[in-house]
Amino acid sequence: MATKTFSVENIGLGSVKKISAQLESQAYDAEIDVGLIDLAEKNDYNSQDSEKEIKLLAETIDYCGLLHNLVLVAKDDGRFEMVSGEKRYLAITRHLHWPTIRSRIYPANTPKGKIRVSLDIANLTQRDYSPAQMLELYESFRENIEQMKAAGEYSGGIQEGIAEMLGVSTRQVRTYQTIVEHATAEEREAIKEKTASMTEVYERVNDRKHGVEPKKESFEEIKVDEKYIKAALKLKMHTVETLLFYMLKLPTGKEAVTWLKSVYKWSGGTVVLEDYYGHINFHDKVELDYAHREKIYYSYAEIDVILRDMIRKYEFASENEVLEILKHKLK
Repeated sequence: MATKTFSVENIGLGSVKKISAQLESQAYDAEIDVGLIDLAEKNDYNSQDSEKEIKLLAETIDYCGLLHNLVLVAKDDGRFEMVSGEKRYLAITRHLHWPTIRSRIYPANTPKGKIRVSLDIANLTQRDYSPAQMLELYESFRENIEQMKAAGEYSGGIQEGIAEMLGVSTRQVRTYQTIVEHATAEEREAIKEKTASMTEVYERVNDRKHGVEPKKESFEEIKVDEKYIKAALKLKMHTVETLLFYMLKLPTGKEAVTWLKSVYKWSGGTVVLEDYYGHINFHDKVELDYAHREKIYYSYAEIDVILRDMIRKYEFASENEVLEILKHKLK
């Protein structure tokens, strides 16, 4: 069967949804032999996954089943190439040893860039993204759209298309571009670790481009914030309930935000550590004060990102605690 091609004149959000619908009309679900699946040559998203994280995911899949299919593209030789789901694939093949995995299959020669753009658009409707993740999405969209433009599959403006897909202004896209192209590794890390806002980094980069001395040499002086918000969350949140929600429900960002508000909103209390005394309060935002300094505010989406990172690194609960909680639940 010949593979249908697409004519794309404007890859704004509406057009991408049309592309997604066209792609889905050709895709199908099937159980695929694990020996026929080839991992993608490039997978930046899962490059930092540890073996402990993969094993923990395997425990969750064993209990809940596979909630999200792998995404594969058929190859002319009868094999399949991974587009999305490498961590799930590794969890299943290394620890569960299933002979087949339920997968969403796209026809041979379907451009993987189109599939990835479609998947990213779908994720944008389900998740709240941190500033660091928005930068990564910008890079992903730009790379895939540039590939499509080079192949003659897209003729619209790149910045305009990215802006519409991300739901931001073209001015914000230019901010992303400036940071991606000119920010140092330290500055990108500061955004990720929330020791600097995207605006602060943009202004710093822009000043440097125009020969203006930066207002401060580094962002080191406020790195304590992350330490204290993590400590406060660990002390004031329900360990078992929160772990089981994240590990068994595998929530999207929006689902997590809704759950966090339903469980924790209007709660809070005093947090006392060896080098810290302050308060955390869950209201419309989560507010943290410490050492009589100005309050720091976090959105629930930011708390979700911090919690996921803590759980993944066994900072919210130790590996042994996590395994005991899972074993007790699985009985």
